[in-house]
Amino acid sequence: MSDYLWEGVILVLPSVSVGLSGVFVLLGVWAIKIKKDIKLHRFFMTSAFILSFIFISSYILRHFMFGVKRYEGDFRNLYVVILSFHTFCATLNLPLSIYTIFLAFRRNFARHKKVAKITAPLWIITAITGWIVFFFLYL
Repeated sequence: MSDYLWEGVILVLPSVSVGLSGVFVLLGVWAIKIKKDIKLHRFFMTSAFILSFIFISSYILRHFMFGVKRYEGDFRNLYVVILSFHTFCATLNLPLSIYTIFLAFRRNFARHKKVAKITAPLWIITAITGWIVFFFLYL
């Protein structure tokens, strides 16, 4: 793989994986709420978690390889507000998502359901604001 292609993959992979993880969370909620299909729900949520792991790994790799990208546009105040909100949500979402999955593996579905009502929307908000931050920085 050429250096240019590798650089492009590393720059885009975090945003693609976090965006897809948000889509898979939506599909997981749909699978359990509408379809009442536990196996499909498990597939979507496991996929979302794996994509989140890919996100965090590629995000850290990107920062080690290319450093921090600074926003240089005209909407700095808006960017900082969105970035701060995104960072806050992401910081909450990481332990909550691990705890939610832990509860499912422990078969504590009553507690899992309660925590997931917080985790799923937070995860989706984090994914959306992550894309917005990406657009600010790269488009």
